[in-house]
Amino acid sequence: MGSVTRTTKTSSRATRRDEMSRRLLDALEQNLATASVTELSVDRLARDAGVSRSAFYLHFEDKADLLRLLYANVVEELIEAAGVWWSLPPGSTKEELLDGFRVLLDTYREHALLMQAVVEVATYDPDLRDEFDALMTRAVGEVVEHIRAGQESGSIRRGLDAQPVASCLTWMTERVLMQVLGTADEAEAQRHLAGLVDVYWHTLYQRDDSC
Repeated sequence: MGSVTRTTKTSSRATRRDEMSRRLLDALEQNLATASVTELSVDRLARDAGVSRSAFYLHFEDKADLLRLLYANVVEELIEAAGVWWSLPPGSTKEELLDGFRVLLDTYREHALLMQAVVEVATYDPDLRDEFDALMTRAVGEVVEHIRAGQESGSIRRGLDAQPVASCLTWMTERVLMQVLGTADEAEAQRHLAGLVDVYWHTLYQRDDSC
């Protein structure tokens, strides 16, 4: 029975940590609307999340540790959202490409303040920087696969060098999401999203000028 008890206790602690993380994420994103992450204290985050300071430090070393966990969870949402266009079959239309990017935009905008905080903290926290770089490397790799698969099927220009093109497109998208789409009003966000899709469309896909 001892092992069952230990397993139950471990599961219960993980559940409490997940619940606390959700509440802290809500508190963090609400506070980031009016303050930078460096201005936010652990006491303020814990109070607004309805958890004690001691409970916070039971599960997290500091704010950066909390950010790393929250970021890891959001990353999975972003990867899943980006996968909508990565997995588009050959011959997909420009409208389908736009729809795929809308899923990514909506997911990013939901967590835009958190993503901006991550980029800020990553400038001085090497562990968070490594996680951010890992996300970008993973994203570039997915775009490389998309390009190469499209080149094999004939839906993407065969003369493109997949690796550098994927890298340029991915980093461009990250900057556009953070600097423009993440905080713009809805009309401006949709306008820039259409522009972003135009860049992808005319860079990658073989279509005549009427498309």
